[in-house]
Amino acid sequence: MLSITKELCALNGVTGCEDEVAEYIINRITPHVDEIKVDPLGSIIAYKKGTIDPPEKIMFFSHMDEIGFIVKRITDDGYIKFGIVGMNTDPRAVIGKRVLIGENRVPGVIGIKAIHLTTADERKIMPKVQEMYIDIGAETKENALKLVSYGDYIVFDSQPEDFGEGLIKARALDGRAGCAALIKLIEEGPDVSAVYVFAAQDEVGFRSSTGGGPAAFNAEAEVAIVVDGVIAADLPGVSAYDRVCEVGKGAVVPFMNGAIYDKNLVALIQRLADENGITWQEQTVPSPGGMLSKTIEKTRTGVKVCGISVPVRYPRTGASLAAVSDIEAVYDLASEVLKTFGGK
Repeated sequence: MLSITKELCALNGVTGCEDEVAEYIINRITPHVDEIKVDPLGSIIAYKKGTIDPPEKIMFFSHMDEIGFIVKRITDDGYIKFGIVGMNTDPRAVIGKRVLIGENRVPGVIGIKAIHLTTADERKIMPKVQEMYIDIGAETKENALKLVSYGDYIVFDSQPEDFGEGLIKARALDGRAGCAALIKLIEEGPDVSAVYVFAAQDEVGFRSSTGGGPAAFNAEAEVAIVVDGVIAADLPGVSAYDRVCEVGKGAVVPFMNGAIYDKNLVALIQRLADENGITWQEQTVPSPGGMLSKTIEKTRTGVKVCGISVPVRYPRTGASLAAVSDIEAVYDLASEVLKTFGGK
């Protein structure tokens, strides 16, 4: 699981440009599935026929994309003005960060007006993205245009690595850890028929229905297990309730996350975790987001939805943290769910 997660997190896949991630997934799962479809928006829908067909068609659902940036304008003196691609990105978390621009991975640094040039009032206000720029070392617009183009996607310059005591540090962990779990289910999971969806365009909030919705519609499943990340706010000064969940305390089994999860599915997943000694935790604060779940739930005539989530600190940054044991617990629990649907 760890090696798959690291390989996925090393790939560039900003919303709307998930090609690298999709290519990796397709190459990896093709020998193990019976059919693969890629819809017009880039979502992958893979069908695996097992020796057992469950009474209800089940799909496992995660997303490939990550938050990032896009080149919007280039100043006369060679600086890159950019926009954020993705929702709930804290502008404070991007200042001073190293980035890579476009297919040639041109290095840059996100900058802002020096603090000694700001007024006392300006220092009390969170900087706006419009006030930031990316410095690529170009002295003129003409020179900058030799390296980058309008519309180029931009990612954090951050490679996955082992961190601290049993953690992994990487960008895009929330979605890619879920994709890693689905890949392992396809390669090594129970021999039960299922559909696996790797969705495009999730990180742009209410437009996530653009990627997740058609993919779920195409899959025609009756039950969906969304395998994704959830914010872990287990930080100094944060109350136990407001922490949502904690890194290293196991897989998260939420009862709602945008959608109201099917109560019988929630109870089943919790029971399977207890019976198989899989560490799990509840989500203390229901997420107001959960766009994948919300979208899937309303597909066709309705889909029973539940989730199994990886606790992730600092999501939507270049340095998210997750526990390896939590990622493995998510896979173990998803595997038990599939096995149970197959009557094993």
